[in-house]
Amino acid sequence: MNMLFNNLTIVSFESRMANFVARYIVGHGGNLIQAPAMEEVPLANHPDIEAFNRQLHDGTITSLLCMTGIGTQLLIDALIKLNGEKKTRGLLSRIDLISRGPKPAAVLEKAELKVDCHVPEPNTWRQVLQVLGEPARVRRYRNGMMAIQEYGERNEALMDELKELGITPVALSLYRWRMPANLEPMKEAILAIIVREVDAVLFTSRLQVRHVMELAIECGWANELLECLSKTIVGSIGPVCSDTLRDYKVPVTFEAPSPRLVPFLKETSAFCLKRREAARRIYSGFNQP
Repeated sequence: MNMLFNNLTIVSFESRMANFVARYIVGHGGNLIQAPAMEEVPLANHPDIEAFNRQLHDGTITSLLCMTGIGTQLLIDALIKLNGEKKTRGLLSRIDLISRGPKPAAVLEKAELKVDCHVPEPNTWRQVLQVLGEPARVRRYRNGMMAIQEYGERNEALMDELKELGITPVALSLYRWRMPANLEPMKEAILAIIVREVDAVLFTSRLQVRHVMELAIECGWANELLECLSKTIVGSIGPVCSDTLRDYKVPVTFEAPSPRLVPFLKETSAFCLKRREAARRIYSGFNQP
């Protein structure tokens, strides 16, 4: 067995990729406390999609910003139900397709659709604005209507900034994130952090941070959790997640060098093992005659 995690105990609040995280950490010799902090809820109907479909037909939509792979796939599937595959490809080919990262780009390419604009890493909404704020793109998209495929929650800051660029944003909601129905795994993870049973705590989205802190506040554990997080390795997947942690006064030990999970998990291992080695050296020094 690859001992990348060498019996380290890691708390993960990841939801959608929970199985992958579990296989990776346990498969590399670690112990995992898994507590998904979000639950995906598909919307019962899609009035936004029906409106978007009409706007595609009448030509009022000029571009589409694809924020997530699964959301992009849900959108394409919904359009195919309304129009058929060939017609859907033709409609989406008329507009500019902007991909926030590699996952929506892969979905678009699989559907034989050309990506007109790739947003660079770390693929946050701030990079979206940087790309769309370039002079040539400002000229291209100003006074146009851009559909925004949302990713579980509305990003009002992004919508406001797009308006400042002269773009009219239109939200497309296909699913929402909510607090899990079963909160026991989250409670157990929080208590494990408080009693100092873990080597690192990983956050991969800002909504995870909010849900964990909201639950800790509800249970009366917020002060103890914050104190223990300040003494624990806290890993963040990217700048938006890091900003949310800092809003709650949680120090961020490290931010992932890439928004991809494998580099993030490798960085977690490196920080934990480095801290363990430092503690071992201190302990050895105290016990020298």
